[in-house]
This record gives sequence, structure tokens and C-alpha cells, in this order.
Amino acid sequence: MDTVLLLVRLLLAAVFALSGGTKLADHAGTREAMLDFGVPARFAAPAAAALPVAELAVAVALVPPASARIGAFGALVLLLVFTSLLAYHLAHGRAPACRCFGRLSAEPPGWPALARNLVLAALATTVLFGPVTGFTVDARTVALGLLLAGGAAFFALWQRQEQLRRRLAELECKLAERPAATTRPRAPAFRLPNLAGTVLDLEALLASGNPALLVFANPDCGACDALLPDLGRWHREHRLTVAVISRGAAGPNRARADRYGLPLILLQRDREVADAYRAAGTPCAVLVHPDGTLDGRPVYGPERIRTLVSSRFGSSAAVADGRRGSAADR
Repeated sequence: MDTVLLLVRLLLAAVFALSGGTKLADHAGTREAMLDFGVPARFAAPAAAALPVAELAVAVALVPPASARIGAFGALVLLLVFTSLLAYHLAHGRAPACRCFGRLSAEPPGWPALARNLVLAALATTVLFGPVTGFTVDARTVALGLLLAGGAAFFALWQRQEQLRRRLAELECKLAERPAATTRPRAPAFRLPNLAGTVLDLEALLASGNPALLVFANPDCGACDALLPDLGRWHREHRLTVAVISRGAAGPNRARADRYGLPLILLQRDREVADAYRAAGTPCAVLVHPDGTLDGRPVYGPERIRTLVSSRFGSSAAVADGRRGSAADR
């Protein structure tokens, strides 16, 4: 049993050391994840600095037997807090940027991340109540109980998401059956500077009479980089105005504009425009009709954004070509 607990402690220490180290190396991405998970903007930077330090402290505490329980308790708290927040967002149909392992995990997390965290929480519970320095509890029973409880909670959340998906599908079918004259919601107005400092608004983007594809991204989003080569091509090949709404300094954004031939990048100060459009993660796209109305809900991830553009402006072959181009750029 002592050998098993030692291996569990070392595994947990390695996971938290990797998580904390990669977050320290990707402070901007960690701050982005804090904002996506609902942390207020004024607390996002301090939280992004404190979280990796806490994870590294947990990793260090898990190694010596004398501090193993303290480390296990800290690991369990962090895992349960993150798992609860992630389950809440997923249950409400949102996919916040996780950055759990910095740039190594740029894709939005899903239900497998919940299962992974529940397993890690069970291992932390095993260490917390295991036979360290003479204190013995049946850790296997506790861990099994936690796994069963976590599995039940995971299954309940999964069922809830499936119910929401079915209701959404039914609602979309009902909306599709309505007459074409059904009023669409108007897109929220905004005014943002481009990389040259010129302030543009939504009316300026729609002045050409073409629809506008608003793509919410940021310079530290790996999934966004996979989509960027397609954006310039769509702007050239379709009657479509593509505008990337990003954050951060103009320099990193200008480098991506030059590299991928992006026609237009607008810079928001924080998340004011993303929040107005209910864009909970990146990359996220919203299509706006020339009359200023929205074409459906925000769409997340490179594949779904490509599908949106393909369904409105081109064939699936055009999307496939874009995927091959993206892979070549990478």
C-alpha cells in the first residue's frame, strides 16, 4: 500500500507541476482562461499569477510524506473548484478556454476533462486518507465512493446536456418552420479600433452590403491559429466581410495579420464586445446579415465555424481545401 500511495503522490505531483509550470509560461493565456471562466476583469491578472504558484506548491507538498496530506488537500480543493466551474459552463452549453496545461491545451475542454479531474480527485482523496505516518483509513473504500459519486454526478450532467441539446434541436426545427419574415435579433452595436488606430463600428463593416463574419480570437489561442488561414481566403473568395475581434497589444496581432493575410483585426480592451455577443470562448464566430441582424447563435471551434461558412457561402469541398491549407501552414 505504501508503494501504491507513493506512486499516486508522484503522479499527482507531476500533473500539478506540469500544470503550474505551463501556466507560468503562458500568463496571457491563463488570464484569458480566467476571464472565460467568469472571473471579473480586475481579478483576472492576480488570479492568473496566483493559480500556477498554488499548483506548484501542491506539487512540492505532495512529495515528502510529512506534507503529503496538505498537498493532497490542496489538490482536491483545486480539482473540485475547477470541475464544478467547468461542469456549470458545459451544462449551459458554453466551452470556456481552459489552458489547463498552458499552450499544450489550447482547445476548449469538454466532458472528458471532467472525467479526468474526477479520477485525479479520487487519487488525491486516496493520499489524503491513506496510511501516511501511521494514520490508516481504508483509502480504497473512500476513493471508490468518491469515484461512484463523481460518476453519478458526471452521468447526471451528461444527461442534462443531452436534454438541452434535444430541446435546442426542437427549437431550431420550430424556428425553421416559421415564415421567412420572422424577426431576427439585432446584432449589438460596437466601436473598436483597428491595428492602425482607426475606430470602426458595425455599420462600417456592413457598408459594403455584404454579411459580416465576426470572429472572436486572441493571440495566445492555438485553436484560433488553426482557423486564421481560412479567414483571409473567405474574405477574398466570398461576398463576406471577415473581421477578427481580438485583444492585447497591436504587435502580436499585426504579426498574425501579416502571416495569414487577415483583412481586418479590431482590438477590444477586455471582453466588452465578446460579452455583448455572448461569445464565451475562442475561437468563436457570429454571422451578421447586411441589415444588422444576427444569423443564429455563436459558433465555437474551427470545425463548426468552417461548417457555418460552408453552409452559407460555399461547398464542403471549399471547407476541406481550407483544412488542408491550415494543416500546411502549421
